Amino acid sequence: MLRVTASISASGAKSYFDAELSKGDYYTGSSEIVGIWGGKGADKLGLQGDVTKDQFNDLVDNISPDTGGSLTAHQKSNRRAGYDFTFNAPKSLSVLYEHTQDEKLLTAFRESVTETMVEIEISTAARVRKNGKSEDRNTGNLIHAEFIHFTARPVDGVPDPHLHAHIFVMNATHDHVEDQWKAVQLGEVKADSPYYEAAFHSRLAAKLSDMGYGIKNNGRFWDIAGIDRNIIDKFSNRTREIDETADLYGITRPDSKSELAAMTREKKNTDHTYNSLREIWNNRLTKDEITALDNAANNSDADQKKITADSSFDYALQHHFERQSTVKLSRLKEEALRFSYGSVTPQQIAFETEAKKQHDLLVRKNQRGVDFATTKQVLQEEQDIIDFTRNGYNMETRLNPDYEIKTDYLSDEQKDAITRILTSRDTVTAIQGKAGVGKTTLMQEAVRGIEEGKDGNSNRTNVFAPSSGAVDVLKGEGFEDSHTVARLLIDEKLQQQVKNSVLWIDEAGLLSVKDTHRIFEIAGEQNARIILSGDVKQHSGIIRGDAFRVLQQYADLEPAQIDTIRRQQGEYREAVAAISEGDVTAGYNIFDKLGKIQQIEDTEKRLKILAEDYLETTTKQNKQGIYSLDGKKSALVVAPTHKEGEEVTAAIRQKYQDAEILKGEEPDFVTYKNRNLTEAQKGDTRFYLEGQSVRFHQKAKNIQNGDRLTIFHIDSENNIFIADNEGNQQQLDLSLADRFSVYQPAAISLQKGDAIRITENSKDTTGKHRLNNGAIYRVDSFTDSGDIKLSNGWLIDAEKGNFTHGYVTTSHSSQGKTVDHVFIAQSSDSFPASNTEQFYVSASRGKKDITIYTDDKQELLEQVKESGQRLSAVELIETAKQQSREKQRLFDKTIENLHAFALHVKDKAHNWLDSFRHGDEIEQPEKQPENRKPQGEWTAREIDRQRTREMTIEGFEL
Repeated sequence: MLRVTASISASGAKSYFDAELSKGDYYTGSSEIVGIWGGKGADKLGLQGDVTKDQFNDLVDNISPDTGGSLTAHQKSNRRAGYDFTFNAPKSLSVLYEHTQDEKLLTAFRESVTETMVEIEISTAARVRKNGKSEDRNTGNLIHAEFIHFTARPVDGVPDPHLHAHIFVMNATHDHVEDQWKAVQLGEVKADSPYYEAAFHSRLAAKLSDMGYGIKNNGRFWDIAGIDRNIIDKFSNRTREIDETADLYGITRPDSKSELAAMTREKKNTDHTYNSLREIWNNRLTKDEITALDNAANNSDADQKKITADSSFDYALQHHFERQSTVKLSRLKEEALRFSYGSVTPQQIAFETEAKKQHDLLVRKNQRGVDFATTKQVLQEEQDIIDFTRNGYNMETRLNPDYEIKTDYLSDEQKDAITRILTSRDTVTAIQGKAGVGKTTLMQEAVRGIEEGKDGNSNRTNVFAPSSGAVDVLKGEGFEDSHTVARLLIDEKLQQQVKNSVLWIDEAGLLSVKDTHRIFEIAGEQNARIILSGDVKQHSGIIRGDAFRVLQQYADLEPAQIDTIRRQQGEYREAVAAISEGDVTAGYNIFDKLGKIQQIEDTEKRLKILAEDYLETTTKQNKQGIYSLDGKKSALVVAPTHKEGEEVTAAIRQKYQDAEILKGEEPDFVTYKNRNLTEAQKGDTRFYLEGQSVRFHQKAKNIQNGDRLTIFHIDSENNIFIADNEGNQQQLDLSLADRFSVYQPAAISLQKGDAIRITENSKDTTGKHRLNNGAIYRVDSFTDSGDIKLSNGWLIDAEKGNFTHGYVTTSHSSQGKTVDHVFIAQSSDSFPASNTEQFYVSASRGKKDITIYTDDKQELLEQVKESGQRLSAVELIETAKQQSREKQRLFDKTIENLHAFALHVKDKAHNWLDSFRHGDEIEQPEKQPENRKPQGEWTAREIDRQRTREMTIEGFEL
């Protein structure tokens, strides 16, 4: 791993040097560990070899070691001292090095760290603020000190082997343009730390592979082949301690775990010598495990070398572009490196990147100057749907221009939108409406108008939505024959049925470019027209591309706008309206003023209060103090992450149990959680484990749609074998990855009265009733055979496992739902999943009330102000074109100014020459430069040179 931690003060950095860096291990036979200076900045200051305490302290105090004065110009009281880059070896390498004491292993580790720091140094920058500029300038130099440590923090007084390096980077870099030292800017380096982590591991794995060691890739990281999990677990006590504590407190974020590690660590124990530790470690191993460590260098796998830079980069492209239209170039390279540990190096991936640019890969800079990538194929798909929309303008007959709207309670906005649809002559028309504006009500009247058109059957309407949850809403509003977009794309019979009709796609903001591309193809084949209704400001789909937004921005698709929110009233509506218009701060402040945001820092207390509020909202209590679910408000808890949702669910169920809403036996069931792997991941055997299951959503050989099969064996050749409930076995064909999903089994407890949510489409045990993904039901009881009886009398087959507790949902799953009171659980653990779109969707679910629970109100606001909108391919290319046009404008302006300046100099030269010829006195400048001879002694050339220095032109200083 690679962790980057800021050292926020000089005093803290000095204490860190004394207690941690220079004395990181008490067991290596020396009381101190000597650091080594590195980096071009250190060379410039004459710092080489061993790091001394005085040198280290001077630099964190911003004192130049060669002059004794301030190193950087700005000396702030709260100045950061530096950054600690921590590189960690895989546990298998740490154990092997301590067992063998092979110095070649340590050399490979240190060289990998050094080479990665050289690459990081190339990206180093400093801020530029002169002459009104506000940008970063690449400097390419760092000052850093390397400290190698060999053990982890002790657990119960005994540390485990843990080879790692601390690279302390000083907060200074030399700006060669301005010739001065400045504070270092590592923003992009920190943002790209996942890539540098992969690059370090790639270098290290390649060196060990060259030494004859086999590399066992386990996804994001790797271990040495032949050193199995049992050995690794015996020397992972510190990791296990941190994970157990994190689970206890519900902590999932890596940076939070790092903070937890600092809080829970034991003091170093000086009772042990290095030899006594080696004896303790050796006693943990069996004879077979010692033999495995001795023979580790003989486990090289020749087949591993078949992975090439080309194939690993292709994997990265397939993985990322399934769900993104553009991706940061460093993320592509990171994924390629993680796929090919032990086979491909960062240099080879860099060469492959350049090769891909010659073919399908397009790399451009975004607005912040960061390299992003897309492909010609992705760009072409976006361009195709743009062209289809543009080419369809004024190409159709009007659907029903004379229709008289029959619904009285529609607003003028809604009526205007209906009229626009019925009178449009475009192949693709659209309605853009905020959450809660009544799009479905409008839709009912519009469809009536379409189907009463003069053309009879040619004006029938077929209604679709991207998600089954949205289809449920449509069915509830009277559109019984509505279907998912996914079914339309694969059902040829349904495609024939839409011939000469109108395809109405609701919740169009969830449409991917790929699906929209296919919908438009079907519409073209079947002579169908398309109406898109949705909201580009809510969530986009998981699959690549935000088609509805792309069409509005680049195909000149002007939708009918429905802006008046009807779901909420009063100040609640004002807050949601402000957020929908992009003023998140204003909406957030309204909620805060109304007392709707509760900041409760203690996690247990926050969960308890939320659960109590939920109980009060969803139940009523009679005079005898008995609670019931009848007659109260509908409610839903929205949490950005599954982890926080699980914590809230546990708290609510506890309150329900205390109130005896949940009662009786509490049997355990198995539920299956979709791992949401991309097709690239599903084609990679590393992502499968025995005990997991696969569910097919399309037929395959000997497999029906809906079948779930268990992975019961993965052989030494990484072939995966699956079996159904009857024990029928077969090998999983990974080439069919687009037909199945992979699931992880988990336990779930249910009681009578529990709310459960369906997680995948299915039917009840009779086959007569459809259980739609996202639908929520109440548990009535359990049958003798273990099936679940719902309050409506339907039976759910317990073996299906496609259900979970129904109290909390993510904002993605909540889109399209409406309840009386929405509760939002959004603590700092969910901040990585927080953004404007998520907050807008979450906040707009309630009709009557909202309550938000967090541990940091101010930071929550900062997080939800940031948009999570994805960059499309056409946007990336257009941004690059704009940047190119701006550069050309500056260049043209510069040439124009230079030409004007040249003419000016030429004219002045002629004037001066004429003056000399006639003996006239040369006009002198009013201001005499300092340290110059008197103006009267200046020559014409000196006067010209001075004026040249004082003149400026756009983009240059002369």
